[in-house]
Amino acid sequence: MLPILFIGILLTVRMRKMAYEQSLKEAKAEIARVESRIEETLQFVHTIENAVISDEKIKTVMQTAFQSPLEVFHSYSENNLLNKFELTYSDISDIRIYGENETIFDNMDYMKATSEIKSSPWYQKAIALKGKSFGEYYSTMGAIGLLLDGFSTTI
Repeated sequence: MLPILFIGILLTVRMRKMAYEQSLKEAKAEIARVESRIEETLQFVHTIENAVISDEKIKTVMQTAFQSPLEVFHSYSENNLLNKFELTYSDISDIRIYGENETIFDNMDYMKATSEIKSSPWYQKAIALKGKSFGEYYSTMGAIGLLLDGFSTTI
């Protein structure tokens, strides 16, 4: 009876060790997969961010003191880069650019930075970093914040 008990305990310990090692191996593979996906996503966001901050039409919209609503709408209609990104990449649901240009009109792409936006942590961080890129994630929305030449963006 004692040899059967000993063999049973030995088999149980070895099976437990094998199950643990297999779980550990699977967890490491999953971590590597997640790291790879995060790296791909960050590279994707960085590419779009560079395109947005280097676009002269976007800078013009955010830095021009418009004299009439017609000028604002004409300027908006000349720039469709943000819409192209939203239509081309299914991962992007919305790109908004926030700024302090009081002569623009809020639409889905360009927004005046309200006092609520200005007091938000990501906007304060963008102001503090003075043009350096940074990423933030909020429980209600994913956001990448950036401040460059007087305007900030969220992607």
